[in-house]
Amino acid sequence: MINNQEQVLSLNQVNKNYDKLQVLNQVSFYVNEGEFVTLLGPSGSGKSTIFRIITGLTGIDSGNLEINTPLHSSGKNKIAYMPQKDTLLPWKKLKDNIALPLILKGVKKEDAWEKVKELIPVFGLEGFEEYYPNQLSGGMKQRASLMRTFLAESNLMLLDEPFASLDAITRTNLQEWLLEVWQKFNRSVLFVTHSIEEAIYLSDRIYVLSKQPGEIILELEINLPRPRKSDIMTSAEFNNYREILYKSLRGN
Repeated sequence: MINNQEQVLSLNQVNKNYDKLQVLNQVSFYVNEGEFVTLLGPSGSGKSTIFRIITGLTGIDSGNLEINTPLHSSGKNKIAYMPQKDTLLPWKKLKDNIALPLILKGVKKEDAWEKVKELIPVFGLEGFEEYYPNQLSGGMKQRASLMRTFLAESNLMLLDEPFASLDAITRTNLQEWLLEVWQKFNRSVLFVTHSIEEAIYLSDRIYVLSKQPGEIILELEINLPRPRKSDIMTSAEFNNYREILYKSLRGN
């Protein structure tokens, strides 16, 4: 694929070892401004390590990492990260959990709550502002976690299997909703999943990682029309992408 767009993230020939165990081998990929890119691969392929590298939690042994996002006052790149499990604080109400990124940046509580109030309807949480996490469904918790991620105000969002723990119906509904929110805010997304169907449905491009040591074995551009709805999963084009990815993951 010829890339003429501005990149918000690129890894070039990145290698990573833990002691004598090689985890990543010559990994190269990029994410363009406003693009939805997915890392697809088996457990142990290095997807979580890639996220730790991007967020600065671990270094690289060789290769290059470039991030084009606004900077914190600390001089580090501002990146929004949503882990697989929600990290809502059980003793705080929903509005306080969501406002936390703003408050930590020094925004006054009243101003943070006003910002949260503006976005609550977009994220389908209107009427639940005073609820505690244990009073919310799994889908609502994930919506709240994603809203908090959006409030981090980075043009790059890392989403680490955010729907993996949900039932199939809730997962499909949240996938549709995520695409609507993503298109509304035009953020760049790097998404991690084990699901071939989820990767195809959500993505502009997919990178397939091999078993450990993880290396990119396929880059696949998804040319399905947007906006997308879940019924596209029964189309011939979707099934063709599914077969390509399945064969790649099987090593065929």
